[in-house]
Amino acid sequence: MRSMTWMGWTALALAGCGSDEGAADSALPEAPEGPAFAPYAEDGRTVASVDPARYIGLWYEIATTGSFQQGSCAGTTATYTPIDAETLEVYNRCYRGGLDGPVSEITGTATTTDATFSRLLVDFGFGFAAPYDIVERDDAAGEAPYAFAAVSSFDGAQLWVLARTPTLDEEVYEAILGKMEARGYEDPRGRMERTAQAPSR
Repeated sequence: MRSMTWMGWTALALAGCGSDEGAADSALPEAPEGPAFAPYAEDGRTVASVDPARYIGLWYEIATTGSFQQGSCAGTTATYTPIDAETLEVYNRCYRGGLDGPVSEITGTATTTDATFSRLLVDFGFGFAAPYDIVERDDAAGEAPYAFAAVSSFDGAQLWVLARTPTLDEEVYEAILGKMEARGYEDPRGRMERTAQAPSR
């Protein structure tokens, strides 16, 4: 998992269903809005920007395409801590073989590649830095931490869906998968696997 945060970083409109001529009082109620997604960068590769102050903190892995390092992981989380103005610590943890298995953990660093903070390089000491692109996030107003995000590495070869809680509303999850499909990522619904998480206490 290649997610990260940085304390030092700063910076479907639904049409109403009308009734016939002038019968406004009989108009159908508006359908509830779906999750709000952030706009994309001009090249479409990532979201346009990330507010690091809203991205920092603990994230739970909701689903992933999987990787060699994570093949038997459950309860996967990532925590992000600032190191300096351009670097942060990335701490990943999971349980091997199931939620009652032994803890597996790794610490690395992530470095921003541009001023949007949506494109980073993550180094876990394997001799290379992997691209970490934040390709979706919620667009809720205010200063509260982002509630969900999606991440791509190597142009969608690896994908992650992340949330602030161990579970994610099914409507939101399905909307994220739909956005991934629209981006042209290869078979996200078929490749993504849910990550077992212990329920919140």
